[in-house]
Amino acid sequence: MTALYAKMDDSGLYPVELRSSPLEGWVALPAGTAAEVAIAMMLAGGIWVARPAIAAPTVTRGEEGWVIEFAAPDGAVCDVVDVHLGWLGSADASAGALAFVLADAGRYQLEVTAPRPWLGRTDNLVLA
Repeated sequence: MTALYAKMDDSGLYPVELRSSPLEGWVALPAGTAAEVAIAMMLAGGIWVARPAIAAPTVTRGEEGWVIEFAAPDGAVCDVVDVHLGWLGSADASAGALAFVLADAGRYQLEVTAPRPWLGRTDNLVLA
């Protein structure tokens, strides 16, 4: 397996670009690290570790529609996009949770942006 090297962001903690041969100032990743794994890592105390990730949402049917809930850090934002109508709005995380209701059946894309060190996520839902 090819060794990987990372160009780090200004903080020196997060990889922003990967390559298989080093350039000056680039940091070596652990041997055997795949690119899709490396981009979800960070340097903590000089050791490569996985960044925390937001889990998939829970979706339950309620009286007013579908309740969408994520466990998410404060500062996370979820943009809700109807695949036919476009952007519908956004919801902000508070007290470690991100929750909102979608009243209508349909196809939605949920785009969660989270503060570092958290990874964001994108989910596609079909509510029927």
